Amino acid sequence: MLRLAFGRPWRQTEGMLGSIMDLLGLDLPVPDHTTFARRSADLGVATALRKASGAVH
Repeated sequence: MLRLAFGRPWRQTEGMLGSIMDLLGLDLPVPDHTTFARRSADLGVATALRKASGAVH
């Protein structure tokens, strides 16, 4: 969802999520960009949002 909201490639989304975790002081692992790409292929929501032409709520 972050990738679609900000319109960034997978590598940049990975870095942004890592930065958010650091800013929040959380010690959570962030999956790499290839894991994001493989897992998102099966998401129906991501596909529907990509096809939307107007605002998505």
